[in-house]
Amino acid sequence: MAETNQRNAYGKTLVEECRENKDIVVLDADLGGSTMGKMIEMEPDIAAQHIEMGIAEANMISTAGGLARVGKIPFCASFAVF
Repeated sequence: MAETNQRNAYGKTLVEECRENKDIVVLDADLGGSTMGKMIEMEPDIAAQHIEMGIAEANMISTAGGLARVGKIPFCASFAVF
């Protein structure tokens, strides 16, 4: 039960932060349903701040580095095992 609450809190916080700061970009490695990235996709005003990277965790981290280099604030969401 605590996992669901933590996930929901994480997703809601990401949505709030994305609304406040358009430089935040959330990247998911094909786990948006579990890491709450889908909450961002469902919000039309911030949907562009979510990037689904597919099953490519290493590429996600490289993309996050590039985004940070140009002034964006990336949040990478995946499971620790990956």
